[in-house]
Amino acid sequence: MRRKRNGFTLLEVMIAIFVFSSGMMAFMSYHARANTMIFETESSQIAHSIAINLAQEVSSMTPERLRQLCDVSGITYGAIYQDANLAHYFDQGGEFATGPFDSWGQPLNGSNTGTYLFYRMIKINTYDDITDTSNPTASQLARLRHLEVIVSWPLKGHGSVKCNSVAKPECNYLIIPIVKGVAIEP
Repeated sequence: MRRKRNGFTLLEVMIAIFVFSSGMMAFMSYHARANTMIFETESSQIAHSIAINLAQEVSSMTPERLRQLCDVSGITYGAIYQDANLAHYFDQGGEFATGPFDSWGQPLNGSNTGTYLFYRMIKINTYDDITDTSNPTASQLARLRHLEVIVSWPLKGHGSVKCNSVAKPECNYLIIPIVKGVAIEP
């Protein structure tokens, strides 16, 4: 009489390993995508907080101070300026932090070393330029300025790219528009 052996054959073990490996490959693929999504979400949140800080600085400017920035400072309308170039217009209490910012959103205080740096920039235009109209100089519409707060940072995998200007394909951009009136010229 033959005794029946209880156990798995080599073929059954190989099929089980294949099924387990396929499941693990799907899980690893999902895990990699989830990590990328988490990275992008965290970077976007940091960029939003950095942009909102500068947008609040712009919004809290008096109309006279905004006129000095927009009309007296000699800036070129439509040009993009980094926040460090305009810091003296914002720095009323001595606590205005300029970029670049590290991956935690902290200012680097003039040091451009590191990866995944965030840069803040400002673009200023007149209402007439944005809407392609012409309004009398003393009108409310002619006194409006359109400011764009721009924050840029590298895409995942491009951490060493300096996103200190616009239109780089390796960079993310966040833009917050602000419309504010300047004071009437004395």
